[in-house]
Amino acid sequence: MSPINDQQVRDIRTHVIHAVPLASAAELRALARRRSVRGRVVGAAAAVSAVLLLAGGLYGTQRIVSQPASPADGGVLAMAVPDGHRAYAVMRSKRGDYELALSTDAGAHWSWRQLPDQLRQAAAKASPPPSREDPVTGAGQALFPPIQVVGPTSVVIGSMITTDNGASWKTAGAGGAPVPKSDPHNRDPILAVGAPVAVAPAGWRLRVRIGQPDARTVDAVDPATGVDHPLRTQPGNSPFIVKTTPDASIWAIGNPSQGVTSIAVSHDRGATWSPSTVDDKLSNGYQEVATRDGRTVYLLGGPDARREDADGKPTTDGAVVPLGIRTSTDGGRTWGPRVPATGAFEIQNVVVLPDGSLVGTASGLRGTTAVGGGWAVGRSTDGGRTFARVADLPSLDGLAGSGDISGNSRDGYVIVVLGSSTVAEPGRYLLSADGLHWRRLPMPD
Repeated sequence: MSPINDQQVRDIRTHVIHAVPLASAAELRALARRRSVRGRVVGAAAAVSAVLLLAGGLYGTQRIVSQPASPADGGVLAMAVPDGHRAYAVMRSKRGDYELALSTDAGAHWSWRQLPDQLRQAAAKASPPPSREDPVTGAGQALFPPIQVVGPTSVVIGSMITTDNGASWKTAGAGGAPVPKSDPHNRDPILAVGAPVAVAPAGWRLRVRIGQPDARTVDAVDPATGVDHPLRTQPGNSPFIVKTTPDASIWAIGNPSQGVTSIAVSHDRGATWSPSTVDDKLSNGYQEVATRDGRTVYLLGGPDARREDADGKPTTDGAVVPLGIRTSTDGGRTWGPRVPATGAFEIQNVVVLPDGSLVGTASGLRGTTAVGGGWAVGRSTDGGRTFARVADLPSLDGLAGSGDISGNSRDGYVIVVLGSSTVAEPGRYLLSADGLHWRRLPMPD
């Protein structure tokens, strides 16, 4: 196998089409070492195409009668947990049919919604979900499409959309130019693209759409139709990550070029952008940004290999640069020096709590009892320099799992544990109301 390079890491990151937070560069680098990634993922496009054929061209609305929740017997095909309150799962119920299970109170209560015929047929023919450790799926497997949460009560599954949490369904993409085959590079299947918008309307989800040749566009997704609408003014840095923070700022992080990471922030819903750059000679650059108030901002990057040593000479020994955090106190206009995080080997990502402390998933924390001494939830009260253990992450299939954290104090927090289990494994979701006390998502009995 040829050595893993930076472009492969970025390509694999975009290949993961399931609706879970993005994997860390370290996880994807490890995956790429195990697999020789050839071309593009064909399984994702095949699954989308299969559902498109089942959906047909009807833009009508199917009214689905809500039924009382019934015990489930497993068979989870897809899951999405967008925050600490809401959870969606396509799974087989005791009635013997695949349905949409929905909870709006962190799993305390579940209700069931019938799926439209197109999705029920797709579920009956679907192959088991792939492992997160093996997201590159071979041809011939009909995977059930991921659950895309595009609004407070709007969900897209395949080519169908519900805007009322499953009470009714219609074909997604009305009013947009159809995209017959979603580009396999896209993390989410793109069904249709509409007219540009001057600003991202409140409540519309943002995502990066990747076209050809590797053209990256920040889109706002209409929760009423599932149509992608590109922002009229783009950040200008070919972003591979776009993120809306609790203060309503939009951050776009570009692919590193010659070790330089470009960051752009918009404080007016994408109407204008303010650029900045960070030059730390990191081959993978910075992959995460976190802020609560929009003023104090944390930029995370590493572990990574430098392109040059301290004297500016190319490195040949594969020296690894530890995790580092840069801090901005002026809303991202300028960045302080890179500070190594000494209390953890690697931080997956972080959120900022109301008291200003950072909470994230980390490996190598002192005192952890996780399997293999591996991953735990850590808290930092010194701007990310050190992290102390708050809780351990559960193991998945006997392996210590890393995890991605997201959320805010209003909607609660969620961690998606990344391990060898399938992306639809309910046990990988942890919820918290305050970011410090965590429990697994309860599933229907």
